[in-house]
Amino acid sequence: LEPVAVFDLPKHAAQHIQLNTPFSDQRPRQIFVKKGDPTALQMPPYSVLVFDSQALPPTAFAVYLDILRDSGAALFWTVVLVTAAWVIRHSTQAPAPAPSVPIEELRRRRLQALERQNFT
Repeated sequence: LEPVAVFDLPKHAAQHIQLNTPFSDQRPRQIFVKKGDPTALQMPPYSVLVFDSQALPPTAFAVYLDILRDSGAALFWTVVLVTAAWVIRHSTQAPAPAPSVPIEELRRRRLQALERQNFT
């Protein structure tokens, strides 16, 4: 994409041109072209990109929202897989059994408790 050839720019035109899309669902939203410096755009067959030099540039919020929207499915499935792995890992671990106390020790403790009650 050579701006001078494509847009038939006059000699007094600006050196750097910012082209923004008027449509919020078009990617890329904006391109920067330099006079005399060709810019490459890869597009699928039969696709159309619309840019306007008078359209407002996207806000910073819109750019971050585009990142989430464009990579949202991958982010969602990553969170789902990590959560599932965590749940499976923690659900398969059996709780540690309580330490066993011998019967004789339990009888001794019970007798001591009964003796304390009798003396008070």
